[in-house]
Amino acid sequence: MGGAGVGTHGLPMVDELAMLRIIEFKYIFVKLTLRCAVSIIRGNTMSLTQKEIDALKKKLEATLRDLNKEIVEDEKPVEFGSDVESTDDAPEEADEAEELSGNAGIAATIRERRDAVEAALRKIAAGKYGACERCTRLIDHEVLAVDPESRLCHGCKTKK
Repeated sequence: MGGAGVGTHGLPMVDELAMLRIIEFKYIFVKLTLRCAVSIIRGNTMSLTQKEIDALKKKLEATLRDLNKEIVEDEKPVEFGSDVESTDDAPEEADEAEELSGNAGIAATIRERRDAVEAALRKIAAGKYGACERCTRLIDHEVLAVDPESRLCHGCKTKK
């Protein structure tokens, strides 16, 4: 195993680890080449310009401000009144409890969207914004214009 010697045809022998590294390099090279070719065929060759990124960043920051305001509003305690003494208020209490549980679901959805917006802003800061998290292709400008916090390209979203 180990060292390099001379093979049967006078060529140097390569150890197994070096051969695995060569194969791995070729695999990565072919994979990247194929991804570029697929992007070109699909017409998805243009990355976002700095002007487009700045516009989407402003949109994301405005969305984040709005979501944070909604979260603050949703976290305010709900006033149910003092209807504890009366037994005639059972339907009203049930309605209030149902409203509270519905608000909890809405608040969770708002927090999830806020997390997605924050992740998109972190990607912009890191210079990785606009790439699909699943296949690494560029996300179409049209998708980002509608959903700037999008993590997946159209193809990956429809594959779910």
